[in-house]
Amino acid sequence: MHHSRGKYIIVPDNVLLRTSETKNDQGQGWMPTWALLATNGTDQGRANRNAFAVTGFIYMCLFGASLVQLVRNCRSYNSWTQQKTVHALLFLVTLLRTGFLLAVGLFDWCEVATAGTLSASCEANGVERQAFYALDQLPNMLFLSMYLLISLFWAEIYYNATDQLDIFTHVVKPVSRVVHGAAYLLQIGLWVLYADPWRSEDHYFGRGYAAFSTTFFVLVTLAFVIYGRLAYVELRAVPVDLPIRSRKLQEVTLVTAVCATCFTGRSVLILYLSQDHVQLQDHLTWLMVALYYSIFELVPIVVLLHFHRRFPASSNSQPTAVGRSSPHKAPYRFIADAIMDDDDESDSDLSTEDSLRQTLLASYSSP
Repeated sequence: MHHSRGKYIIVPDNVLLRTSETKNDQGQGWMPTWALLATNGTDQGRANRNAFAVTGFIYMCLFGASLVQLVRNCRSYNSWTQQKTVHALLFLVTLLRTGFLLAVGLFDWCEVATAGTLSASCEANGVERQAFYALDQLPNMLFLSMYLLISLFWAEIYYNATDQLDIFTHVVKPVSRVVHGAAYLLQIGLWVLYADPWRSEDHYFGRGYAAFSTTFFVLVTLAFVIYGRLAYVELRAVPVDLPIRSRKLQEVTLVTAVCATCFTGRSVLILYLSQDHVQLQDHLTWLMVALYYSIFELVPIVVLLHFHRRFPASSNSQPTAVGRSSPHKAPYRFIADAIMDDDDESDSDLSTEDSLRQTLLASYSSP
């Protein structure tokens, strides 16, 4: 408990402070309130910088893992499969996040770790401000691209298994391209506004960015959940070796649950921080850094790296099965990565009505 006395004054930024002196119950340690606030702010800033730095080093480790996976994939296959595209996106996300977080944590770039907002000198420099926002927000767009790509893969599983590829080709893919392109165009427009010298924003997460980010992430989350569920149902009906099928069904379930939860939590956090009564300089703590950059981003990255660690058998080493789809129809191997490594005796157990699903899984085992 503290005792205080004094009067109120107005300091810069229209903050009302009390010119009191504070002491503890023992009557010792008199300290002006402004000095107490400065001390607490210094400690909080140091904790924030440590949180940024630690998270940056974790991203550095994941960057190394994603680089190894991408190199292995490039050495195995010359063509750009969808799996290789996911590895490339993971590589870019971890690279950009590592650079941004270490710059903020180790060098206090734009003083955002200590102040919660960009410093006056950084705000006055349009190039530096633009670089700061771009390095912070570009990984979010790469996340959007990656999740949309996986959603399309699951959609292709469903429409292929139900013999509705025309819907996937002429409806789902064109709509996804429009949404994808619109997201990047709007993001570029926001970056242009960030670079303008007349721009004035009280919040790091402005209402415009919050509405934009939440809208597109909600759309992708819906597609992720819907097509993940549909793919789960179709894969569950595939009469292949039970342990393999169970393992792949668990992967679809876990990826869908983790990514959808992180999408939703991240969107809610951005909406909260964009409110008028919420100022990031008053709410930026190490816990906020851990939530936004660690839990809502690191967890999906780890899950995706784990489930994309295996590669399909090379087309040169695997004979083409009768009735198997050509490699270019379904280049992405995510669900059935281990099926081709097993004996072919499970294929003999397939009935005629299951031939479509056999062809589906076989096609996803080629690069």
